[in-house]
Amino acid sequence: MVKIRQVLRLGFKTRRYEIEEDDLRKGTFELLTNRRKLSSTTVKGIFENLSKGKHFDSSFVVNLKDGKYRLIDGNHRYESIAKYLAAFPKNRVEVLLHIYEGMDEDAEKHLYTTYNLGRKQSVNDFIQQYKEEIPIWSIITDQKKFPVRVSVYPSPGSVTFYHLVGAYIISSRPRFPGAYVGRPLDFVHDSRMLGHSDINLMAQYMNEFLQAFGPIRNNHWLKSTPLNTTMKIWMDNRDHLNPKTMINLFRRRLANDAAAIDLGKPTGISAGKYARDRFLIMLNEGRKRDLFVDKDKENDETLSDLEDIDIENISDDEE
Repeated sequence: MVKIRQVLRLGFKTRRYEIEEDDLRKGTFELLTNRRKLSSTTVKGIFENLSKGKHFDSSFVVNLKDGKYRLIDGNHRYESIAKYLAAFPKNRVEVLLHIYEGMDEDAEKHLYTTYNLGRKQSVNDFIQQYKEEIPIWSIITDQKKFPVRVSVYPSPGSVTFYHLVGAYIISSRPRFPGAYVGRPLDFVHDSRMLGHSDINLMAQYMNEFLQAFGPIRNNHWLKSTPLNTTMKIWMDNRDHLNPKTMINLFRRRLANDAAAIDLGKPTGISAGKYARDRFLIMLNEGRKRDLFVDKDKENDETLSDLEDIDIENISDDEE
C-alpha cells in the first residue's frame, strides 16, 4: 500500500512590495484602530537605520481585505517607513509581505496574538486590542457620561482603564487582595462582566475623588496602590458614612500628607494591604464615632462566630 505524503501548507502567500510615497497617500496599508500604542523610541531607531541605508529585514503580516492590506504586525516599521519617505519622498522601501486573505476581526486578533507570543505585551495592549468587546468601554470613555477622562494608555490628564476598573473589581470582592492579580486576558474577561450599576458606582467614587484628592492631571492618588486602597475603603463605608464626611477626611488626612503619599508608592499585593490598613488608622485616629470600618475584619469575625456554634445542639426554635 502506497502511503500518501501529506504536506502542511502555509496559511499565507508571500509578496515583495516596494512602498513609496504614493502608497501613503492612497492608503494602500490600512492601520487597525485597535493596534497597540507605538513606542516613539522604537520608531525613531528604525527611521535612523533606514536613513543610514540599513533595512530591518523582517516581514509585514497583513490581511488582504476589500483591496487594502490591513496591517496586523509591523506597525512600528510602517510608521518608520512613513517618516523615512516624508524625509526622502523619491525613495522606496522594499518589504516582504505575509498575506492572509478575507479574515474577520476576531481572526485578525487571534493572528496578532500568535505572531506576538514571544513579545512582551502589556495589559494595556490587550485592552487596546479587545476594548470594543468590553460593554462598559463606550460609556466609561464618554466624557459626557463619565466624570473623568479614561484612556487605555497613561496620559497626564486621564486615569487608565486598567487602574480604574482594576481597582473597582478588587474593591468589590469579599476580601481585598491588595492588587489585581491575573493575566491580561483575565482582566479583559472580568471587565466584560461589568454593567451599568458598576459604572454608576465608579462614577460616584470618581466624583468624590475629585473633591477629596483634586484634579486628575498628574495626580499621585490615581496610581495603582493609592487608587486600589482608597476605593476599597470607600466601597466598604459608602453605605454608613456620609459622603461629605468621607470626602473631608480623605482630603484632610490623606491627600497632602507626606506619610500617606509615601505609603502609596510601593506596588503589589502586600503593599496594597499594608497601605489600606495604615490609611484606616490615619482616618480614624482620635475619632470616637462614624469610624471607617474594615469589611475584611468584619467578615473574619462573622466567620469565627459561625465556627463557634455547635450545629448539633441548635434547638428547634433556633432553627
